[in-house]
Amino acid sequence: MNDNSNDKTADKINDQMIQNILSGGSAKKIMPLAQQILRAIQERYASLTVQLPLTIAISLFVVIVAVSLTVYQRFHSRMIDEFTWLAKGVTRLMAEEIDGDKVDTYIKKNYGLPEYREIIRKYTLLKESYPDILYLYVYKIQEDGGHVVLDLDSSGAASQDGPGSIYKLDAPFASKVGQIMAGETIPPYAVHTRDGEYLFSYIYPVFDSNGDYACSVCVDFSLERLHAKDLDFALRLFVTFLALSLIMTAVDILIIRKNVTIPLNQIIRCTKEFSYDTEEARFQNVQDLEALNIYSANEVGTLYTTFMSVMKESLFYMTVFTKARSDIEKKNEQISEISRAAYRDPLTGVGSKAAYEKAIQELAQEMQNGNRDFAIAMVDVNNLKMINDTYGHKEGDAYIKGCVKIICEVFKHSPVYRVGGDEFVVLIRNEDFQMRRIKKGQLATSFLDSYKQLDRQPWERYSASAGLATCRQDDETIEAIFDRADERMYQDKLEFKKKYGSYR
Repeated sequence: MNDNSNDKTADKINDQMIQNILSGGSAKKIMPLAQQILRAIQERYASLTVQLPLTIAISLFVVIVAVSLTVYQRFHSRMIDEFTWLAKGVTRLMAEEIDGDKVDTYIKKNYGLPEYREIIRKYTLLKESYPDILYLYVYKIQEDGGHVVLDLDSSGAASQDGPGSIYKLDAPFASKVGQIMAGETIPPYAVHTRDGEYLFSYIYPVFDSNGDYACSVCVDFSLERLHAKDLDFALRLFVTFLALSLIMTAVDILIIRKNVTIPLNQIIRCTKEFSYDTEEARFQNVQDLEALNIYSANEVGTLYTTFMSVMKESLFYMTVFTKARSDIEKKNEQISEISRAAYRDPLTGVGSKAAYEKAIQELAQEMQNGNRDFAIAMVDVNNLKMINDTYGHKEGDAYIKGCVKIICEVFKHSPVYRVGGDEFVVLIRNEDFQMRRIKKGQLATSFLDSYKQLDRQPWERYSASAGLATCRQDDETIEAIFDRADERMYQDKLEFKKKYGSYR
């Protein structure tokens, strides 16, 4: 009976101690106190250890900065000249690959032409050969902007600005459209783009067989990268000079108050290596500090003794604090894992029905706040029962996952939820919302193309019916939008059954 009572009393004391630590008790005071001791050391003795070297260091620093700026300007000018020379050479190589008489054909058929794909391959190799190049592209410059013929982004892949897209020219090229269309060679310019990039751009004209302007081959270098190289060079130079000045300054520092500077540096180096992650590390901290053995009669010895007392006192509290924190982190991780599992469908990896219901609640609140830029797509998998009954549930699961993959690939910027065995809902937002009609057509086309692949296994011929409804100003509830999407999905499914038949 007495043992149980003692155990309960000890547990109560430990619980109170942990609560005190977590609520801002001793643990929060220990580290600030140690920092205050170090700060006191630095504030008391800093002027004694650096006052004389400081004057020398400032003078050397002024000289270093002046020399570094001068060299930086010369280096930057040389880099601009090299980029200009490289741009002219590269654009001429690019121009040799372009048939000026086929520019419109390139725009119209693009990837369907083996010649176009070969040009992309060569341009990609060209870009890989010159790492300083950021963009390679071919535009047909017209009054309304640059009509994209070919565009490789910074990674060497095809840009999102596909052939035929019109890119609004940035200044100063926008003011020189007439000269460009006349086939004149425009000097390179530094361009601040609408996307926030700072580029060094050069364009070179390509002519057709009649000598008329056909298009422009263009190359961009990143001036941000150029500046980074310039700064790297200047920094290396600066560091070299600074190292020399530090050597000279160190000689002065060694002369000043050796009996103060050396023990202070020992304490600072020791404390920088402290670790509080484990109990063994905290014991090692105290042992390392004791090994310094700085027991002098001056202020440094007094500060060292005080610091030692604080470290020993903190040892117990930090051990308790670390244990409490570890327990809390484990519990939080367990809670997070449970939450993630609850909101994720285990088969498909998309949102679960619980996640959908939570998202719907948040969406309803957004509607009340006036945000109606969203749509709902209801998707129902076709022929799932036939797959399950005929080939088994394993193939049925594979069939479901294949359908979900198509849905997610089309609606890349919108969350997808599984709300039933074969029913899925897409909350169409952001970029997908702006292109919702196109996305709906892409979804239908993707499923139809998959379904018509007769050489595949039946569970690999993915098919689903879908209905889409946009939030209107007169919609008062999410259910109204959902009902319209569901009705349109039902009509789509009837059309599918009418055309391809149904299973039961």
